[in-house]
Amino acid sequence: MLALALILAAGAAGAPDETVARIDAVAIPASAVRARLDAAPGAPPAAVLQDLLNDAALAIDAERAGYAADPRVTAAVDRERRRLAARRWIAKALADMPPVDDAALRALFHGQADGVRIRTIVVLDAAEAARVKARLAAGADFAVEARRSLDPAGRDGKAQWRTRSQLDGALLQAAFSAPLKEFAGPVGLGLGSAVIQVLERTVGTEEEFAAKRDGLRRFAADQLRGHARQQILAKLRREAGATVDEGFLRSTGKRLEATPEEEAHAVARVHGKPITYGEILPEIRRLARGMEGGHFSGPSVKLEVAGQAVDERVMEDAAVAAGLDRGGEIEAALAPVERDELVRAYAADLRARAPKPTPAEVEAHYAANRARLEQPGRRACSHLLTRTRGQAEMALERVRGGQPFADVARDLSIDGATAAQGGLLGDIPDDRLQALARQEPDLAAAIRDAGAGRVAGPVRSRAGWHLLLCQAHRPPSTPPLAEVAPAITAFLERQHGDDAVRARMAAARAGAKVSIDEAALQRAAARK
Repeated sequence: MLALALILAAGAAGAPDETVARIDAVAIPASAVRARLDAAPGAPPAAVLQDLLNDAALAIDAERAGYAADPRVTAAVDRERRRLAARRWIAKALADMPPVDDAALRALFHGQADGVRIRTIVVLDAAEAARVKARLAAGADFAVEARRSLDPAGRDGKAQWRTRSQLDGALLQAAFSAPLKEFAGPVGLGLGSAVIQVLERTVGTEEEFAAKRDGLRRFAADQLRGHARQQILAKLRREAGATVDEGFLRSTGKRLEATPEEEAHAVARVHGKPITYGEILPEIRRLARGMEGGHFSGPSVKLEVAGQAVDERVMEDAAVAAGLDRGGEIEAALAPVERDELVRAYAADLRARAPKPTPAEVEAHYAANRARLEQPGRRACSHLLTRTRGQAEMALERVRGGQPFADVARDLSIDGATAAQGGLLGDIPDDRLQALARQEPDLAAAIRDAGAGRVAGPVRSRAGWHLLLCQAHRPPSTPPLAEVAPAITAFLERQHGDDAVRARMAAARAGAKVSIDEAALQRAAARK
């Protein structure tokens, strides 16, 4: 299993992958070097190769220690196996789609390339349209007649550009057949009747079509595959009896945190098996960037993520049932995944077993790094933002009249990020104020010079007009050891853990046989 688990997969096309180095019986291929170089632009190829050799050495050591059977490793590899199988399954399902013929491509091309600049007046019936047309022919002002149009978009009487795909029925036919600049109609619509005037018309040429044919073919094929994929997924969901607990997801609102009971709740079921809220929460948090209260932490996004999880599960189940989770192609693709998971699990345990920092170490680190731990001067401020100076002065009068600044900010500030907190900006460090001065010198000066506890402003920035309420400036200071000890302890724990991993990696490398083909490394770095 070792050779399979550690030999990195060759290119997708199956072309021979030159071996750049070996560590024991494990080959490091050129594709792995190129992938690392792509992920770290500018990194020296020799250093990249050493990283790969170190990872391989640690993976070899991890497998010898029995980590190939570790549940963390097997679960991660199984998840990736199912994901890869699902990709193979959907690719096979979409492989036999018929090509898009030229007639469909021409229709797609002319739908966008053909267009008219058209003025339209919509009325209730053909009789009224005929009267409008007669008045226009007699010299009536189109803009005046258009004011009574049933279509609000045309009431200004101005011409609008419309492509063939934006028109349909009798209006499409009339737009591309009516004499230019003449009044045409009545044109029957789904509701009402129209009088039109086509001021300009363009039709795509054969030369333009020929130039765009390949791109249109790719676009049309992608559209068809997407439509077919949705139909296939709908069928799989029906067959799997897939359900989503919409009520539960809506009940979570815009929260990103969850109780253990909520995490265990089945938000969906596929073939009777649950997909828990805890399984989809990481993706929801990723989309929301960890920030609660916005659209991306809300029910609609949670429902979409749950639906995607259902789609993935039904495809995976179908792929496994078809035996697409096995075979040389899958095993080769899983090799780097298994290597990475071996290293991850082994390194996690090495870090967990590393010695914990002692109080003496924490104190020594604090003493040696007091200068780095010093916090810049700062002052706490709140602000109220309005669009105009007049609005800011009205807000200032309310504050001067005795209303609390926070209450006025909640009522009037247009800064949605701070208004709910009474305008609170929090601590503004001196270095951040210096940076602000380069962009907004007047605002920075007002924050720096504002009297403690007194409202300053209005002062203008690119965002609008500000009122400021700042507390006394606090000079630079070094926090006491008790305050920073938890952060120092966590830092030293990470450091001890990294040291333990590096030591184990060095020991594994020391006992391994390594050979490097320098010419092959140069070719890999040169993308040859």
